[in-house]
Amino acid sequence: MEKIFDRLATVLTTVALTLVATVATPLTTRAETRPHTKNTIRHATLDRCKVLTQHACGPWRLSLRNGKRITLADAQVHPRDKRGKPILERMAAMAISGQGRQVAYIRAADHRIVVRDLGGDVHVMPRKSLPTRGDDVTLRLSLDGTYLAIDNQIFDVNRGVKLAELPWEATIEGFSGDGNEVLTVKPLKDERLELTSYSLRGELLARATLKSDDEPTAYSYVPYALGTDGHTVAHLTTNTGGGSVEIIDLITGEIVRNVKVKMGIFYSGRLQLVFIADWITADELTVYLEEEGPTTPSPIRVLEINLTTGKITTRERYKFRDNVFGYEACGG
Repeated sequence: MEKIFDRLATVLTTVALTLVATVATPLTTRAETRPHTKNTIRHATLDRCKVLTQHACGPWRLSLRNGKRITLADAQVHPRDKRGKPILERMAAMAISGQGRQVAYIRAADHRIVVRDLGGDVHVMPRKSLPTRGDDVTLRLSLDGTYLAIDNQIFDVNRGVKLAELPWEATIEGFSGDGNEVLTVKPLKDERLELTSYSLRGELLARATLKSDDEPTAYSYVPYALGTDGHTVAHLTTNTGGGSVEIIDLITGEIVRNVKVKMGIFYSGRLQLVFIADWITADELTVYLEEEGPTTPSPIRVLEINLTTGKITTRERYKFRDNVFGYEACGG
């Protein structure tokens, strides 16, 4: 649950949208399929402390789809505040690439952000990529693990160099389907939302302002997924009667497609919270949902949505062990 509400604390949105338009451009979206083989990461978890169960206890563990578990003994467990003290009820920054081959985290020994590949390679980011005081940052990897976002900074993982620094007032929502662009979300006044796409060098590509008719709540937030053209965005809307996937062009500010899907906010009597959305092919979207229920963390259901037919396929569903405090899931 921490993953969802950390994001909700900085971004406001709702399900129903009215768009403010600018100029027109053709819609193009293309992405390569990203298979999830058995030898890829499904999620990373921290356990609850045996005595103080409201605190997280290390080490971080990676769960692979083949049933194996890998311990990240060098990963920092808790974020540190500006005085350098660990925030025990929070989890340190962690990110997994959409392909499930790379994981990014803070290395506890030297306080450096590293990206570790399942093949064994470790890429170390510059020391200045973390704040001088405190390290409660957000990490995001591109789907193939080539690029890393640290708050508003973008890094080339293989070279360990910073490519761009985006405006601080916006939050990086994620990378595009091919990893060559990023999408930021900025809350405005009057319940409006500004979506902006940038190149990896920080060049502004497209921008649109969305206005909501509903009161934003934590449960209404659904992430936006940026297509490979750098200006096409997919957004899933759900309600008690069903839902749709809105395809938004950030250059025109218009909804260019609206695909109806048989999916409401409830599934088998459980409230569904969408926390990851990614393009997986030119016309397919993958969506990760938490199914709110009696266990914490809640079970995860991963859907693939065909944007031509509206057909929904459940790719996988999994639960967590009873003693898990929190997790970071693989997207894609």
